[in-house]
Amino acid sequence: MPDLLAWLLAAAIGPALAPAFAGGAEPRSSVVAGGTLVAALGPLLLAEVWARRRRRETRAGRLLTLYPYSAAIAAAASLAVGRLPAWWSARHPDAGLALEAAVTQTPALLAVVAALLGEQRLFAADGRFVPPRLAERVRLALAPLAVPVVLAGVFDLVLRVEPLRVALESYEAAEVAAFVVLGALAILALPTIVRVLLPTRDLPRGELRDVFEAIASRFGVRIRSFRVLDTGDSIANAALVGFGVRRMILVTDRLLRRHPPDELVAVVGHELGHAAARHDRLFILFVVALGSVALAIPPETASAIGPSWSVAAAGVALLVVLRFAFGPISRRCEHEADLYGVAAVGSAAPLVGALERIAGPVGRPRSGWRHPPIDARARFLREATEDPVAARRPARQLRRVRAVLLAVTAISLTAASIRMASRLPEERVSAALRSGHYETAAALAESAGPALEDWRSLARVAAATNVRDPRALRDRAVDALTRGSIDEAARFWRLAALRGARRSDALLADALERCASGDAAGGREILSGAAAFAWRDPLLAPHLATAIDGRGASAPMLDSPPEHPDHR
Repeated sequence: MPDLLAWLLAAAIGPALAPAFAGGAEPRSSVVAGGTLVAALGPLLLAEVWARRRRRETRAGRLLTLYPYSAAIAAAASLAVGRLPAWWSARHPDAGLALEAAVTQTPALLAVVAALLGEQRLFAADGRFVPPRLAERVRLALAPLAVPVVLAGVFDLVLRVEPLRVALESYEAAEVAAFVVLGALAILALPTIVRVLLPTRDLPRGELRDVFEAIASRFGVRIRSFRVLDTGDSIANAALVGFGVRRMILVTDRLLRRHPPDELVAVVGHELGHAAARHDRLFILFVVALGSVALAIPPETASAIGPSWSVAAAGVALLVVLRFAFGPISRRCEHEADLYGVAAVGSAAPLVGALERIAGPVGRPRSGWRHPPIDARARFLREATEDPVAARRPARQLRRVRAVLLAVTAISLTAASIRMASRLPEERVSAALRSGHYETAAALAESAGPALEDWRSLARVAAATNVRDPRALRDRAVDALTRGSIDEAARFWRLAALRGARRSDALLADALERCASGDAAGGREILSGAAAFAWRDPLLAPHLATAIDGRGASAPMLDSPPEHPDHR
């Protein structure tokens, strides 16, 4: 379903692009409001303009398919112009991961709702296709937006458990393990998620279901259930959902109503072929290989080129990999699954006929970056029925792909393990400080040699003061700042951040450490952007200004006074 890909892309825009626009000065409220309107009105205006123009049927059909992607474009434009997440974090740095994720997803939410309404306008203006039910489209489109918020909420709860917080914030390996566990749970729970979020029902017992189950048994595939997805008779398709014994075959209502039995069996046989050929495992291996490569890249690389450029480079690299690596792999999987669809009915004609019918009228895309063109698929099936060597070609190519992915994964994980092992002494000191074991942290830092000089100084201060309560550490930081001791204030705020996990403490520590090292411009940049909340504190503002330039420079002008002046 290409529409689902569009909604998934829109949901990924916020988490992917928000870091790129987090730097710089805090945006004014009027700019934030204007940028938010881009997301809310952009897709609606685009739909209205396109609906009033006359066009050929081919272009109109492609427009209906491509239009949902306008939500992702509008969400990206809103983040670039309005910078809502930057505005929120500068005012509420300690609001929590779930609330921050919800704010980050707000531009995408508005853009998706606008695109859904605009889609209805385009269907009504075209008049050739049955418009999908709005309520069902809302469920399908908004579900991906909730995933980052739910995951952030889970992490919020996990971080409340002190040992887990220390492990996740100190050790990179623990953070990677947490993401792996969450990913595995998400894959296992995918059939349940689909049943909850989408309007599905069990395929009734009868001759058709018996045939499906017999084919699954013949292919050696275990399927937990066969379900019908109610699309308002607007989509003809089928899908394999889940992994292992939790696999589920999803068939849409239009496919059941508009296709003869032999075509239904061929399409379901195709989906069962994906399971029989273990394409789901191949896709997971691809994701693991991609993640392993990303893990092998040192974090210093992103720091060196800056957050904006690093996000842009990662986005471009991901698009290139998906288009020129995953796309060809997916197309070969489709060819191999087509052979299973033919084996299910004993002839290529039903599957080719089903593909032609699913593609729909002229103007609907008859291929994609993940699927070969229908004429190419038909040509391959004719060739495969005549030449056994051609029939074995996709499986042989995919075996080579698996070997390459396994090699890439092994090499990347080895490089990542070596890199993470080199950081282990620093992570152990960090974990000891976060746990309040100051003497242990000081001993570890001393044994690590000159490489951890900054951590050694911090551990010495911690052991000398022996203050573990984050509030008391903040009070000491403020007291040091009022006395003009920038180094001491930075260290106490850093300890408060390690002990209490408040983002505001870490930001103030970053800013003061920049100032103490002579980088006043860098300190001012942090304090005018992510740490702009500090200027709303009348107790801190004058001392922070003194820390930046030593002359008590005036604080940056704000467009509204603080609601809660005491940020300690």
